[in-house]
Amino acid sequence: MKKSILLFLTIFCITALNLSAKTIENDNQKTAQSLFKYTAENIQTITPEILKSELKSLSLKEQKRFYVLLYKKVIDANKNKVDVDPIVLYILAVILPPVAVGLYTNWEPEPTLINLVLTCVLYLPGIVHAFYIITK
Repeated sequence: MKKSILLFLTIFCITALNLSAKTIENDNQKTAQSLFKYTAENIQTITPEILKSELKSLSLKEQKRFYVLLYKKVIDANKNKVDVDPIVLYILAVILPPVAVGLYTNWEPEPTLINLVLTCVLYLPGIVHAFYIITK
């Protein structure tokens, strides 16, 4: 997940620097889909220079499509929010319910604060809420 976000930010910065250099569209150009596939397959070996040159070869329209594909991939990666082993989350849900909810939801304020209030008022509702959020 962190690699995809870093890759997204790198690509965004590279393109932001090159927006003034417009590219000419032609039929032989690579598509955003092919560049995205190439990048995903070679994520371990691709360098910023290679990526920059590949992005320059795309038309402005295809660059935008590439960003949309990349953005969708980052959003999909964020949908699977659990970076922590589920057993650890369940143990934390019993010991410190707000921490378990925070880790699971990537510290989204609403569920974490609700759980914090429930835990402060009565400990048991906080545990039940944490289990509900984690198993959802």
